[in-house]
Amino acid sequence: MMMSMDRLLAFFYLFASLFCMSRAVQPSVTHMEALHVSHEDLPWADFGGGIFIKFPVADPTTGMYTVVLKSEGGGKVNRHRHFGSVYAITLEGAWYYKEHDFLAKKGDFVWETPGSVHTLMTSDDYEENLVFFIVYGALEFLDDEDNTIVMFDWMAAANTQYAACEEAGISCPDLTRPRGTKASAAGEGDAKGEEAN
Repeated sequence: MMMSMDRLLAFFYLFASLFCMSRAVQPSVTHMEALHVSHEDLPWADFGGGIFIKFPVADPTTGMYTVVLKSEGGGKVNRHRHFGSVYAITLEGAWYYKEHDFLAKKGDFVWETPGSVHTLMTSDDYEENLVFFIVYGALEFLDDEDNTIVMFDWMAAANTQYAACEEAGISCPDLTRPRGTKASAAGEGDAKGEEAN
């Protein structure tokens, strides 16, 4: 029996919540309001290789950021190494790593361990591929001789999204909340991390 996408997503969010709760919580952490980011509030950022990305959350405290990856047909994220764990769920279409033998289709879950090195490819068998990732730590993009081309972390994710918002001429929500800054009761405040008045 196949699980519905709603149930699968609910299971994934529960798993991610339990994983996060299992980490030690410092008693000095102050409660802040939850972050809500509407899908319409974030434009797609062109990541190259036929890949478009949104970064709804970038947590400066843990180094975690979330990624919504989209491609129309086949796309590629160049070879990279992960410094932390990555959790992924395929929302539409399919994707795989050039260096591995699996194809992650709609509803499939993937766990990438720290140190993983791979090239992400999206399937050209589908009109649209859509994948949600929770990324801990940096990505180190590598050339063919394993030399570092560029490091990509939570700050690069946030800045990429802010640049996409600026290019689209729209105001971007503060992606570093709730840990980065606290918006005022009216929901106002600088989108790039300055404390609201």
